[in-house]
Amino acid sequence: MKKVLSSAVVSVCLLLFAAPALSKDFYSHVVLNLPFDLRTNGQWVRIIDNPKDWADFYESLRPSLADFVPGYFSAPEIDFNNFVIVAGGLGFRSSGGDRLSIESVIDAGDRVYVSALAVSAGAGCAVTMAVTYPTVAIMIRKTDKPISVFLDKAVSDCK
Repeated sequence: MKKVLSSAVVSVCLLLFAAPALSKDFYSHVVLNLPFDLRTNGQWVRIIDNPKDWADFYESLRPSLADFVPGYFSAPEIDFNNFVIVAGGLGFRSSGGDRLSIESVIDAGDRVYVSALAVSAGAGCAVTMAVTYPTVAIMIRKTDKPISVFLDKAVSDCK
């Protein structure tokens, strides 16, 4: 856990102090509780700024099991006049030992930076033997600025 925390602290410090001219306006964000993960083979990021793309993305999360529950699976309403969704995932993982989280969202004046952290289990960690697709989605206030997503990686030592 020390490695995870030190990696996150170093990443945030580098982002904050590497460019002193940045305005460092921290965006607040809301983590969305997606019903399922997007099942892909590789890493991915999507910026969703309209209802059609949101509905298409949400539909892509649907597992075949949801077809048997009428009315269960529909995208929640999002106010895209005021918000944008940033979603991403690590893709296929062969165990339950990986997780993905958003560390910060920073407005740097000309661009918005989203910092994510992917944590994988170390060699001595006990993990579930299940296929997973770590996924995260956040909602931030709408911006016309480009959005850049950075992924830091850390390994948990399980101590």
